[in-house]
Amino acid sequence: MQSAEEFELLITTNSQKELKSLFTEIMEIGLDTCFTGVTKEIPVLKTIIGASTAIRSAFFLKKLLAFTKEISETSLEDRQKTINDINSSKKYRSSVGETLLEYLDRVESDDKPQIIGKMFVAVINEDITYKEFLKATHILSKMFYWDLLELKENTNSRNEVIYDIPDEVNTSGLTKTTMIVDFVQNIENAWKGREANNSEKSTITSLTRIGEIIINIGFAD
Repeated sequence: MQSAEEFELLITTNSQKELKSLFTEIMEIGLDTCFTGVTKEIPVLKTIIGASTAIRSAFFLKKLLAFTKEISETSLEDRQKTINDINSSKKYRSSVGETLLEYLDRVESDDKPQIIGKMFVAVINEDITYKEFLKATHILSKMFYWDLLELKENTNSRNEVIYDIPDEVNTSGLTKTTMIVDFVQNIENAWKGREANNSEKSTITSLTRIGEIIINIGFAD
């Protein structure tokens, strides 16, 4: 897939400074102009526009830029190593570039491209595995953005969820429910010859590992 190869080329051959200058150039000329022949002659832009010609959409380019802006904070060497290691492992049918373009094309513009970018930075920094990234991105692509934002706003510092979770979130794989038993009270009941009382049991809903990745990493400021 030529566009995927061009996208990988963009993020593995340009330094932090070069990637950041890309955004300045595009913002100066405007997104719509990026699809003209004149713009394609700008050296750095030529590659990223090549990656988006299959879609030919300013919205797609906007998502592509949002993702690339996030990973521009990582070093060129780390980006190269991560992508080369994943592609050379032969564990995955699609290349990194193909996978990223597929998900960026699939998601809405509402901050999801930035979230994907931040999670991929976590892969580059070895904070999460590429497999975890794929699972988190798959779930992210299917979730309503505002449900995710509500989950973020109602999760405390212990990753406990403190509101009534909608069914869509509850079944998404982002949260888990744990039964909490008051052992002290149950021991006292046993000592006094009373049976354990179910009222001494409660539940706590918290984020799963994938939930933590999306909420704590993807939504990080």
